[in-house]
Amino acid sequence: MARNIGLTVRRTVGAGLLIALSGCLTIPAYDGKTDDMLTALQSNTDTLVGRLSQTYDASPGAAKPCAYSSNSAAFQALRVSVGVLTTRAGALYDNAVTLKALRDLKLTYDAFDTEVKTVEQTRPDHCVLPQLLEVDQRGLDSAVGAVLKLELAKKGSK
Repeated sequence: MARNIGLTVRRTVGAGLLIALSGCLTIPAYDGKTDDMLTALQSNTDTLVGRLSQTYDASPGAAKPCAYSSNSAAFQALRVSVGVLTTRAGALYDNAVTLKALRDLKLTYDAFDTEVKTVEQTRPDHCVLPQLLEVDQRGLDSAVGAVLKLELAKKGSK
């Protein structure tokens, strides 16, 4: 019987703490512009990865359409998009989880950028193999999807 009372007290105290904390916690508001920007980032990423894959040429030689240097403007646009998303998320609301996901997203894009740049400098064909680009695309899709899920969860919490 004493055990049941202890359990009841713990449940009551736990429920009281939960109610008290819920008044202190706020869920950041959904931002449609961030949602749109993430969707555009996904589309631009898929377009770039598709272009790199479709223009792959195994013959040696520089300045190919699948090389980093031929796509540097697209890589720069992706970096800018991730930076704008991070700045916007930090300015709109204090949401450590979303900001952490955006930092992870930036690291994923930085790694992709570095990989394609390094391949251009080290491989005789100067291009990433299409099979590796498929793996890269899954990682990029997953990273963008993680941030998008967080944003859409805010929309559903209204």
